[in-house]
Amino acid sequence: PVRLWTTPRRITEFSSAKQPREGDRIVYVAGSFDMFHVGHAQLLKDARELGTFLFVGIHDDLAVSAAKGAHYPVMTLNERVLNVCACKWVDEVIIGAPRRVTSDLIK
Repeated sequence: PVRLWTTPRRITEFSSAKQPREGDRIVYVAGSFDMFHVGHAQLLKDARELGTFLFVGIHDDLAVSAAKGAHYPVMTLNERVLNVCACKWVDEVIIGAPRRVTSDLIK
């Protein structure tokens, strides 16, 4: 199998490096994004259309396993992060996002 080494440089190659600006309408969605497919892309496109800056939370492997079962996720967290970062509608990714939105996340 191919081993994908994730480094900060590799992640920035896939990310937009865009920062939210004053007046941006920020939208947040979260999920596992395992086996990234067209449905995920459509969700992200639709979410981006609701605002001007899209944050995407990606749940860590333990949270995905707890929610979906022992054989999930299929892809590693690093692979899932790179797939979501590569999506043109995504501005920023929160790695290991909580399954519930908290006041700390909103701040």
